[in-house]
Order: sequence, then structure tokens, then C-alpha cells
Amino acid sequence: MGKPLVTDEQAERLRTLLEDLRFHPERIAALTTPEELHAIACVWNWDDSTTVRIFEQIISHPQCDLGTASLIFDLGEFLDILTEVSQADSQEAYLNEYVEEKEYYSLALAILARANGAGFLSQKIRIPGLPTDSKPQIDLAYAIPEAFFQATPGEEYEYPRNVWM
Repeated sequence: MGKPLVTDEQAERLRTLLEDLRFHPERIAALTTPEELHAIACVWNWDDSTTVRIFEQIISHPQCDLGTASLIFDLGEFLDILTEVSQADSQEAYLNEYVEEKEYYSLALAILARANGAGFLSQKIRIPGLPTDSKPQIDLAYAIPEAFFQATPGEEYEYPRNVWM
């Protein structure tokens, strides 16, 4: 087991922030550490209608950690979405039919764009990585970073139970 992800003081602040995020996702910008962003990513309810907006804010935050991006990519099952879209006869028709996946598809592309572009400067949070047997067996139009299939560098942290509301 790792060390606590955030202090009790940070957790209290994050719990207050969580109450407001559904209505003000832009408040993610107020977070100042990779650990705080990771804590929000760990406890966010994926069934919430603002999930994509929240994770867009996290991914675009300058303090977003490679481990957090990898976690979101894994939990969102974005590899499956990218594979399904790549195998569709018409990507546009597929995304128009599955509107909810269109938002997640866009988020997956945003994660890949940053991972393959400027990257994630912080690599403090250790995540096991995607199983290597989940690597796509087809050519995707998108480069999935090899780092997503490996344990990310950094420390192992405990799940932020002190943030959960």
C-alpha cells in the first residue's frame, strides 16, 4: 500500500469542490497539484452528465500527471472505443449513432494528442498500466503511447478515501 494521495486538509477542500464541479467544471483550474487532480479523477462518478467536461479540464490542466491520464484512459475504456470507431464502415455514421460515445471518443483523442504531443510533465503517480494483451490487433489511426501499457513512473498512492463524499 502506498502513502496517502492527499492530506486531510486537501481532502476537505476537494470534497467542497466536488459539490460544485457539476455546475462549474472550470473550477478544476483552481487545483494546484497532480495529486489533487488525480484524487478527483479517482472519485468522480462516471455516470454523471458532466464527466467528459470534468476530465477534459483535468487532462488539459498543466499539472495533470501521466498516471492520471493513463487512469482516465483505462477507466473510460477508450481503447475499446477507439477500436470500435476504427473498425466502423463509416466513423461519422458510427459516432452519430452512438452520440454518448462521440464525447468519450473526443476525450480519448484529447488524451492521445497531449500524450503524443507536449506530453505530461508530471510523472509522480504510479499506475500499473493497461494489460499488454489489450494492445490493438489492428492498425488504429491513433498512436497509443507505449507508456499506457507500462507501469507509469512515480510513487504508489492509496485510493483517496478521505476525498470520497
